[in-house]
Amino acid sequence: MDLSNYDLRTKAEDGHALTVLDPITFKPTDLVIHVIGSDSKVFRRARAQALRDVAKAPKEGEEFDTDTVLAKVCAGCVTGWENMIENGEPVAFSTEKALDLLTRMGWLLDQVSGAIETRANFTKPAETN
Repeated sequence: MDLSNYDLRTKAEDGHALTVLDPITFKPTDLVIHVIGSDSKVFRRARAQALRDVAKAPKEGEEFDTDTVLAKVCAGCVTGWENMIENGEPVAFSTEKALDLLTRMGWLLDQVSGAIETRANFTKPAETN
C-alpha cells in the first residue's frame, strides 16, 4: 500500500467544485461553490474553534444551535463561487456572505457540508490492476 496515494490533507486543500442541485428538483444548477475538504487544516481549525465555543457554558435561556455551528465551520471551507445570484443581483464572495447564506438556507448547508465531508470529492479513484 503506497501511503502517498492517501495524502488526504493536501488533496482536501486542493479543493472541489460543488455543482449545487436545485433543492426541489435535485437537478444540477449553474451555481458552483468551491470548497476545501474535511481533512484540510482550515476545516480542522474551524471545527476545533466550534468545539471550544460549544464548551463555553451558554447563558441562561440560550439554546445551542448545531446548524449555526456547522454553518460557521462550512463557511470557513468555502473559497469562492460562480453564478451566485440573490434577488436578481450577483453576490460577491466573502466568508461572511457564505456564513449568512449557509445559516439562512439549510438546504444549501446540507449540500455544502456533504461535499466537504465526502473524501471522494478530493481524491481520484485508486487504480486497479
